[in-house]
Amino acid sequence: MSKFVKRISCAALAGALAVGAMTGCASKAAGIDGTKTAVTVNGDKISLGEVSFYAHFNAASVYSYYYAYFGMSNLFDTVMDEETGQTYGQYLMTTSAEELGDMMILKQHAEEYGVVIDDEAKAAIEAAAQAYIDENDEETRNKVGASKEDVIALMELQTIQSLMYDAMAKDVDTNVTDAESQQSGVKYVSFTLAQEEEAAEEETEAAEDAEAADEAAAEETEEAEDTPSVEEQNAETTEKAEALLAAIKLLGEGLDADTFETAVTGTDETYHVQSGNFTKADPTDTTLDAAIVKAVSGLTEGTLVPELVTSEDGTTLYVVFYDKEIDEEATASKAETIVTERKQENFDTLLEGWKEGAEITVDDEALALVQITDASPVSFKYDENEETAEGEAAEAENAEGEAAEAETAEAETAEGEAAEETAEAEAAG
Repeated sequence: MSKFVKRISCAALAGALAVGAMTGCASKAAGIDGTKTAVTVNGDKISLGEVSFYAHFNAASVYSYYYAYFGMSNLFDTVMDEETGQTYGQYLMTTSAEELGDMMILKQHAEEYGVVIDDEAKAAIEAAAQAYIDENDEETRNKVGASKEDVIALMELQTIQSLMYDAMAKDVDTNVTDAESQQSGVKYVSFTLAQEEEAAEEETEAAEDAEAADEAAAEETEEAEDTPSVEEQNAETTEKAEALLAAIKLLGEGLDADTFETAVTGTDETYHVQSGNFTKADPTDTTLDAAIVKAVSGLTEGTLVPELVTSEDGTTLYVVFYDKEIDEEATASKAETIVTERKQENFDTLLEGWKEGAEITVDDEALALVQITDASPVSFKYDENEETAEGEAAEAENAEGEAAEAETAEAETAEGEAAEETAEAEAAG
């Protein structure tokens, strides 16, 4: 599981809690006894109130994000593990408890790195905790089970986590060589080819529909007769791709990135130019189709690949333009990503080592008392103007780090995939 630090600004969270109340509750019970111990780390206790508040805040972040972008209504009741029946809401409780356990371990090692919470941060934490009390009625607070002391304890752990990340990454090598970072850039237009398997599935669906309704079947049969075969569809797609390539070739030696894009959209406004990069010294370090990288190998920048490029798996045709041998902007971004990954790796390695020697116990029965469900989502409202520059910078930094991990198993969808590395709570709340 990723240990990427959630860089949450106390000031921003204070603004979030002060502006709007937390609404709804994800518990069936009349109230949660937040004084119960949920996690113990080397003898230090984390209350159920802390875990509940943190889980609810994470749930609010996830719900806000997915609802805004996907209009999702079924999220927390989605079963993630068919064998255990664990829902996404239960998963949030489990991972929230684990994350707080990690934060406690960091707190226990803070003295080794000279990490302390200064008076300004303490004041911000106190203000945020009091805002939680002031802006939420007693019934809501009882259902969440978090007291002012719980909120303070949680935010102190989060603050220490952020400070520890910086301290633990301080001695990481920030020198990045050209071989590691230099990025070459390409632009391309893709044309998706029809596949026999997809056609077979469509025919099966049509047959099933035909059995269900004779009238509909007759209409579908007529439509099926008019539907081009896979070969015919791909011949048409290839013809379109070749026509685009021919139109761009007419531009001759004056072709550059701008004229390439103009020619593409001028040919058909529905065509979309995509951009991609690969590491010059290691072309396999890329998210581009390997066929594209091979096609531009040996070419000089500003060159159009003279023929259509077929993807490695044979499902796509590309019209490719080799834009830049050295993409300065992408190179700088790659260097930053490499340094971020080094810091994260160092942080993770140290934390994992401390965890191996730690005595950690989790009270699953206590965690089960808090239920996060779709029937009663929790939301935290906030005024974006209350966010500080510190909070905005932290959000941007965290987004970069999470993007580096996003290409791992953590980039999971709402239908049961993990959302641990979602948008920052301060931004999505």
